[in-house]
Amino acid sequence: MGIDMEMDVLEQPGTPSTEMAPKIKVQKTGININPDDLDVTLTGSLVAKIASVFIPLFKSTIIPSVVTAVQ
Repeated sequence: MGIDMEMDVLEQPGTPSTEMAPKIKVQKTGININPDDLDVTLTGSLVAKIASVFIPLFKSTIIPSVVTAVQ
């Protein structure tokens, strides 16, 4: 997993107005997850064996959708 972020650390007027408060502004974010490097392990009963059939589907569709939503 790789994360790339560009942030600015600034000051802004605080309360009371004679004080300064910190301000963080995120300019850019990037998250990279390679589904081939993601390991999903299910253990247990017959349900886990049946669910393991869906792991490739999970890795190829759901993981990229989650990453896109986060970005």
